[in-house]
Amino acid sequence: MKEIFVRYPQPVDADDAQLCLAIDETPERDGGGSAGEDVIRTMREYQRTENPVYLLMAFIIATDAELYPPQGILRWLRDGFREWVLDVGDISLERALDLSGRGRHGKAIREWFSGLMWEDRMIEVYRLQQAFRISLQDASGIVGSKRIAGEFATMRDFAEPDADTIYDRAKRTGHKPPKSIRDRVDAMVDEMSDTDRRALLHSYPVHTWQHIPKLKKYLG
Repeated sequence: MKEIFVRYPQPVDADDAQLCLAIDETPERDGGGSAGEDVIRTMREYQRTENPVYLLMAFIIATDAELYPPQGILRWLRDGFREWVLDVGDISLERALDLSGRGRHGKAIREWFSGLMWEDRMIEVYRLQQAFRISLQDASGIVGSKRIAGEFATMRDFAEPDADTIYDRAKRTGHKPPKSIRDRVDAMVDEMSDTDRRALLHSYPVHTWQHIPKLKKYLG
């Protein structure tokens, strides 16, 4: 079956008042490819993973191109909005749309966010190792302290890898960011003053590093 996209209504005197577009007639996106192709590709990712974040992404792609989102997305939004309204706000809209990380698709959502954040965490670990000459395990413990658990934690908090996860995965994968990033971090560390190092360390909870001998001088 051939997919057809419907774009937002145009003025009747517009040069091109066509409302129904084939995929290859939809607007081109930055980086190449049409918006229609990207919407279909993203929807297929949703079908493969059942991760509703892909529905949000497809909605953004379609509406940026002034196309109506696929019916599957509109039904998902409708059902979530209906549940939230009928429950008179007793549940969050995030939960009504199954985006909270606790629902049926929670695992898929957490894994998706964790993948996005993984490189950032590895850069943090590497920066701490280089700035303070501490072990991978100690640096992982400090970075892993960012994880927050609790009823009102955000999705980003749920996706944050904990210290053990960071350490185990870093050990298994070689724990170093790409060379281009390492070079940039090394140059930044070389220019850090003692005050800069202290500020970096105190951006993490003190209890996660106060027991490390090399860092005790920064307690004061």
